Amino acid sequence: MANKRPTIIIPNVIALHPRIDKTYHWVKHKDGSDENVPCKPTDNNAAYTLDLVMTAEQVKPVYLAMKAEYADKKKDDWDEYPPAKEVFTAGSAFGYDGMYVAKTRLVGAWDDGTTTEIQQFDSDNVEMEKGFQLTRDSEINVQVSLIAYKPNNISGYGVSLRLRQVQVIKLAAMSTKASSFKVVEGGFSSSDSAFVTTLTPSVNADEGDIGLDDDPVSPPKSVAAAPAKEVVSDEILDQLDSLNFDDPTKVA
Repeated sequence: MANKRPTIIIPNVIALHPRIDKTYHWVKHKDGSDENVPCKPTDNNAAYTLDLVMTAEQVKPVYLAMKAEYADKKKDDWDEYPPAKEVFTAGSAFGYDGMYVAKTRLVGAWDDGTTTEIQQFDSDNVEMEKGFQLTRDSEINVQVSLIAYKPNNISGYGVSLRLRQVQVIKLAAMSTKASSFKVVEGGFSSSDSAFVTTLTPSVNADEGDIGLDDDPVSPPKSVAAAPAKEVVSDEILDQLDSLNFDDPTKVA
């Protein structure tokens, strides 16, 4: 009998948008903006989430394992498994040129109760204390379960990566807020005058500590929030088109 939920370990990947110290969910504000905030595991859409940044060499065995699991569970009315460029995101969209991003997730609760929190270990396999905050750009090993799905009455199909455990190999320092602007040559410099103050970083600066850096930022109440327009560059599309892992080779 086939394993209902096969589990794989994905080694030496980079953590992106880590929100695994507790559950989070998206909240929409009255001004039209939204943000991902901590919540109870039983709240609506509560989940632990972590994106993985990988090289093409790392992506290939993950894709083949996902495709094999889908083929194993596929029903007659299911569509064919999508190509790699539809499963992963180009890393250049997040500043990781030549790399690829996969999403992992674990919901906070099922109908029969809350799920087990994500276990986090150090490189000596010592479990971290509850609430440990993994930082963006940390090097990690990840354990995930492969869950093939074709929801009833819902569009979409594929294999989800259900997050189970994380081992921290190299912990990146928590980044501080930084200016969103470029250096302006010949302009004012506080180091060349008696002017001393504490500069307030831009609201668009990188949060970075627990992966909140790419969350939408609420605009001032006096300013209407304009819907963000997603721009996909030719470079990103070309990078995704280069992903072609439709290889019958069986993953070990």
